[in-house]
Amino acid sequence: MIIMAMNMNDLSLSLLTPPGETLQEILSTKNISQKELAIRTGLTTKHINQIINGNKSLTYSTAIKLENALGIPASFWNTLEANYCEEKLKIQELNCITQKEINCLKLIPHKELKRLGFLEKKLESIFLVEQLRRFFNISNLLNLPKLANQIAFRTPIKVKHNFYALLAWIRMCEIGTSAIEVKEYDVKRVNFLLPEIKNIMMLDINIAIERLTTLFSKCGIAFKVTPNLPDVPAQGLIKKFSNKVILCLTIKNKYTDVFWFTLLHEIGHLLNDDFHNLFVDLDPSSRELNEKEKRADHFANDFLIPKKEYHSFILKNDFSKNSIIAFAKAENIIPGIVVSRLQNDKIVSKSWCNELKVKYS
Repeated sequence: MIIMAMNMNDLSLSLLTPPGETLQEILSTKNISQKELAIRTGLTTKHINQIINGNKSLTYSTAIKLENALGIPASFWNTLEANYCEEKLKIQELNCITQKEINCLKLIPHKELKRLGFLEKKLESIFLVEQLRRFFNISNLLNLPKLANQIAFRTPIKVKHNFYALLAWIRMCEIGTSAIEVKEYDVKRVNFLLPEIKNIMMLDINIAIERLTTLFSKCGIAFKVTPNLPDVPAQGLIKKFSNKVILCLTIKNKYTDVFWFTLLHEIGHLLNDDFHNLFVDLDPSSRELNEKEKRADHFANDFLIPKKEYHSFILKNDFSKNSIIAFAKAENIIPGIVVSRLQNDKIVSKSWCNELKVKYS
């Protein structure tokens, strides 16, 4: 079924200015008749009349003849014709949007994309489809599921996801990092920035993100914290181009310990070269761990809390609030990371000292 928005689109077509109208205005200004122009160009009067009435295209050959006859460059006429044809085709394309493609809007979080400034507000369905085509860089929204098949996930997916929303989040990451200037990617440089991470961790989150962006850019990594979308369980994304890598995180649930562990987890993947093109890390509740994920987890754990120091802390068997705060201070990390580690290792209950697991605001 094709949606025929005839009133809207026919009105748009009627507002388009074919090159012939501009030609007629110039003839009137110069006081030249169609018959005289036909003589000057070597074309028939009928041909000139058809161009003026929009019934015949203005060809390259005609443009050169008009340049000779009127002294106006052929490029001017060619541009008029090209713009007219392009706008006409766009309107015709809008008029052929199907109901099936419009139904895709139910699966795409377009309201959230509008709120975040990626789409215009208050759009008719067909114009919303048009904007989303441009947003996704795709000619038809019905092809998005095929595009989703190109995504490589690090781990098997346990639950069914809204791939339209996931693709929207990936696209937000690509757009958000596109303007970040970076050096050529060199994974060896990543090791040099590691000592700075713990110091940055103690800063205000906005300053920390700014510092991280600068540090990563020196390694050839465009870093961005991208807002999460509803129904998207993604925590991180790594995409490799010919000379740079983009690394994106969400502040999902806004917990400080989750953010920093996820960042180190992704750095672990970078150092282990666990990706080829595009990889998406989902949150633990929706994925199964494989060896690469376990290795990245171990890297993040050992970097944040070195094994030797962690084991010594465990042996003391004092997990009071004051003891956790003191240990975190000694390791130059936020206390919530210690709490999360103890909870994940089942040394304390899931409710133990949760007041130390603060959120970013």
